[in-house]
Amino acid sequence: LDPFIDFDVSGLSFTQSVLKAQFCPLVPGDMVSFLQGLKKDLDALQAEIGLLHSKHTAETSALRTELEGRSGEIRTLAAQLAELQSEYDSETNRLQSEIDSLVSENASFAKETVSIRSAKKAVDAELENIRAAKDALEQELARTNAANHATVTHLSNQLQLTQNAFNEVNARYNEILNAFWWKITKPARSLGIAVKNLLAKNDKLFLFVRTVKHALTLGPAEAIRRRDALIAERAAQQNAAQASIPHAAAQPAHAKPAALKVMGIEIPGITQKLLDAQSKTKFPKDIKFSILVPLYNTPEQFLREMIHSVQYQTYGNWELCLADGSDAKHKNV
Repeated sequence: LDPFIDFDVSGLSFTQSVLKAQFCPLVPGDMVSFLQGLKKDLDALQAEIGLLHSKHTAETSALRTELEGRSGEIRTLAAQLAELQSEYDSETNRLQSEIDSLVSENASFAKETVSIRSAKKAVDAELENIRAAKDALEQELARTNAANHATVTHLSNQLQLTQNAFNEVNARYNEILNAFWWKITKPARSLGIAVKNLLAKNDKLFLFVRTVKHALTLGPAEAIRRRDALIAERAAQQNAAQASIPHAAAQPAHAKPAALKVMGIEIPGITQKLLDAQSKTKFPKDIKFSILVPLYNTPEQFLREMIHSVQYQTYGNWELCLADGSDAKHKNV
């Protein structure tokens, strides 16, 4: 065994320099004992190395087993991680879709908010205009109320004055009705009414009496002129009335239509045929005429004649409104 040659024992290397450092200087006689001691040390070291190797093998096996277990856990964790990653990706995609939708809704809401704000400004402006108009109307109403109050006061005063004047005239009227001369002239008044009715029935007699009256007041020449003018006017009215009736112009000249009688009074120039034609006339607008008549101790004859004169109108859309203020002595009204 050459002490100066490298050798290897179970992975341990000894070199000449090491031997020189520990055992030199040596004498030849001690070489055997030195080698024997060295062999014992090497055996012990080799035994220790074997123990360490066994322990290392056991630990390596335990570590390998633990590593395999950890590898299984790692594979399980990796599978779980992959599943979690998939869920994370799915959830991320879902959240991203929701975020995109919310962003779109937010943009829409932003536009709608701008539109609402614009509409609000317009409404506020309109409201301000309405408030201004309301204030103006309230001021106008206040002025109108003040003017109306003054007008009502004035009208109340005027009404009171009118009522006083009416009471005074009514008192005078009652005095006239109860006067002796009014009562004794009743036959003359009745005769005058009878003469008027007679003149209304006889057109020629009416013209004669009218001409005589004008001759006594205006002179014969003026009376004759007015008579001729009245005759010409009535003839023109009759011709116009007949012209408004279809085929009236084709009637013979000698065919004289019968005059219409209303309440027993003959009306010259008015025939039943003319009234029928007027009744069938259609106007663009069907306007209702309201005839308002106040009554106060009205004589029955005048009241009946007034009502009949309205009823005999050829225009049908009318209403007759009578307001009776007669006293208790004239309940027949």
